[in-house]
Amino acid sequence: MNTPLTNRQIAFVVYCTMVGFGIINLPRDMAEAGGTGGWIPLVILTVVFMFNVYIISYLGYVNHGKTLIEYSEKLVGEFLTRIISIIYGIYFFMFFTFITRIYAETVRMTMLPRTPSWVITFVFFLLLYYSLSKGLNVIVRVCEMYGFINIVGNIFMSIIIFTQGEIINIRPLFVEEDLMLYLSGTSKLIFAFLGVELLFMIPFNKEKNSKIFKYTPAIVGITGAMYILIGESAISIGGIELVTLYKASVFNIIRGLDVSYLEIFRRLDGIYVVVWSLNIICSLSLWGYGVQQCINKGMNIKESKLVIALLVLAACIIAQIPESTNDVEKLLKYNGYLGYITSLSLPLILLIITKVKKYDKKTV
Repeated sequence: MNTPLTNRQIAFVVYCTMVGFGIINLPRDMAEAGGTGGWIPLVILTVVFMFNVYIISYLGYVNHGKTLIEYSEKLVGEFLTRIISIIYGIYFFMFFTFITRIYAETVRMTMLPRTPSWVITFVFFLLLYYSLSKGLNVIVRVCEMYGFINIVGNIFMSIIIFTQGEIINIRPLFVEEDLMLYLSGTSKLIFAFLGVELLFMIPFNKEKNSKIFKYTPAIVGITGAMYILIGESAISIGGIELVTLYKASVFNIIRGLDVSYLEIFRRLDGIYVVVWSLNIICSLSLWGYGVQQCINKGMNIKESKLVIALLVLAACIIAQIPESTNDVEKLLKYNGYLGYITSLSLPLILLIITKVKKYDKKTV
């Protein structure tokens, strides 16, 4: 039986789910979204998702003790609830499956060139099975620890990278004529903010989570600020032209640095791989938990290790279907479009229904 999560634990769930694979290509995406003004689309998305995570937190709080699949039935009916559970199940499963595959491909290209990607994928899915079998509370405690390490590590490395870069490479910070470019660029960066919708699968506790409305928007704001720091520091090294050339742009830029005054820590790429991998484990464990909840709640199946084993086995097999990394990236891109529904549209619709029917007055 899962014990209620604390506000801080829920905040780290949001952080660890958001800061998954998307962060490794963040500087390139920023450069493509707005050039040296790529920080502006990030600010816009940060504000949007702070508001959005507040909505999701509010829905979870007023329907305390229940997940989306459980309380949506009274809001939209049984039929639409089944559709919602299918949409979220597919959405979570796609991220769970193909982020694992693309992580394996990235590890193979950057560190283990002689190891087949399917071997790395298989080993990582075994690790995810073990993680999921331990339950939500264990996953969240790990996220709480790894998430803090990840935040400190990312900020530390970004500051060090800034000391090696040139301010001229990030100028001009704002070009008035590019305002429409900045607005349209938000679509290229939305992937970095997907994950807040996983809160729909976390039951809130009325007593323990009374201050949750401060924690979840705050962690999104902190994450957005960290994204800007990471992107701007990477761009400061070689400018827009350099970061747009690289896949895994953060890793490749860090790998090219040799910070002599750090002595034993002068090679930042090793530190980065550890920090990044820790968060990937947390992120994928949470995506997998989301799929598990959609299956269990949507089909009224009792939680068991058999369901987890079948889920991981299916994901491991399907992850091998795409022939190339480009195919995997396309699938993740298309799944990201579904994020407009799962993380933006649907929460707003459910909030309107809750307010119109005054369910929040009846349940709080």
